[in-house]
Amino acid sequence: MVASKWHPGFPTLSSAAAPVHFERVLGKRAKRALSHAPLAPDTETMAERPVFVFDLDGVLIDSLPVLYDAYARFVRGLGSVPDAAEFDRLNGPTVDGIVDELARAHGATEDRAILRSRYDALLDDCYERARAVPGALETLRALRGAHADLALVTSASSARASTVLQRLGLRELFQHVVTGDEVTHSKPAPEIYLRLGERYPGRSCWAVEDSRNGVAAAVAAGMQVVFFAPVGEALPKGASRHATAMGQVYDILLGELFGSEHVARYDRLEVQIVRHQPELEPATRRRIGEIWKRSQRLNPALFDGPVLSYLAHQQRGGELLIQCFRTTYRFLMAKLELPELPVWPLGVSAITFDQQGRVLMGQRRGVTEYDGYFELVPSGGINEEHSAGDRADVVGQLLQELAEETTLPVDDVAEVRPFVLLRDRDHGVYDIGCTIEVGPRSNFSTSVLAAEYGEQMALPLEQMRDRAAHLQIVPASGALLHMADRP
Repeated sequence: MVASKWHPGFPTLSSAAAPVHFERVLGKRAKRALSHAPLAPDTETMAERPVFVFDLDGVLIDSLPVLYDAYARFVRGLGSVPDAAEFDRLNGPTVDGIVDELARAHGATEDRAILRSRYDALLDDCYERARAVPGALETLRALRGAHADLALVTSASSARASTVLQRLGLRELFQHVVTGDEVTHSKPAPEIYLRLGERYPGRSCWAVEDSRNGVAAAVAAGMQVVFFAPVGEALPKGASRHATAMGQVYDILLGELFGSEHVARYDRLEVQIVRHQPELEPATRRRIGEIWKRSQRLNPALFDGPVLSYLAHQQRGGELLIQCFRTTYRFLMAKLELPELPVWPLGVSAITFDQQGRVLMGQRRGVTEYDGYFELVPSGGINEEHSAGDRADVVGQLLQELAEETTLPVDDVAEVRPFVLLRDRDHGVYDIGCTIEVGPRSNFSTSVLAAEYGEQMALPLEQMRDRAAHLQIVPASGALLHMADRP
């Protein structure tokens, strides 16, 4: 897919009442000052994780071609000509609903039970031939590895769904399965999703659907929806995100799991600094000045230094161009009280591997935001030294952060690879996610973290992923931990 559309920054945060957290994207001097700044303590706790609900046909199994074959053979048996548009409209209803609709549309006079038996035989043959969608099994296993709760809804019968799930090795990945046998009204009616929601009272749910009927059903049941469909198909009303491959589904859901939204993956990155001044009313500027003066009186160590704010991004194939602009620390302080301010701090975070494949994490301590949480090391902001001119030096900034946050020799770094842009869903902070591979002189067996951290953890990637599921972890770090692969 080649996309060249500019995607601007979000005009508001997801929750206007949520505190804005930006300490980890500031330089070291500002971070030290902020640790004594007049901010309310972070009392936010990790919300209960969402449930991910998958449709079966067209999402997990590539059944639509063989289902079309069954439909076509059935319609020809009624003496009619198959029609692709008619088939598309039947994506969602139960088998009884499909048979009733086709009998009505094509003037069939045979007994419904006979027609149903004939269509069932065709379907049984289809499901024997259906194969898993590329990447489906890997995506489900990876989400379960991240301790996500998975469920399945399908208009297929219980017996047919069970057979195909067992044959493809998918059944054990789902906590709950709701089939067409359990509902009276098929999609686009929300009954099947409402029935599933009863299994998870009070939990938020994301559905992955490939049909407009399925999207309508999930939205009517109060769920967020990822529309899994080819590039050329427009996003249906109510759908939240669009994915064209299972890898994209994984990135989206993983971001929701950890509260760090996946924005874009890429192979090449350029961070461009542009001249930009947010349009603010005079009254707003006066308010920013008042907040800053009050903050300085409470903490004279505060410094109104430059910081970078995300503005927009553009993706062309594997290349990502991020545009950002210079602002100052006072705007970030003011955003604590004025969350609608159009500034979005831009930072860098990395998952660092040693030669044994171990990943480095440290526990934050003595800080205002995410105190006691674990995070990947290094992480930080892009300072003046690495944002001179009209380009930001992401690699240079990460190497500086590594030197300041650890005792590892920077000249032992073998590779730094930026690969993803993330956005903290609740706090509006953007992170450029990277991997760092260090050489043989860097060993995580001993203590390598600077004094700003508490406990150090160094484990192989899969063990760290499992361990992190039981920790309080900074959102961007949680997402990166599951998005990155060992070099």
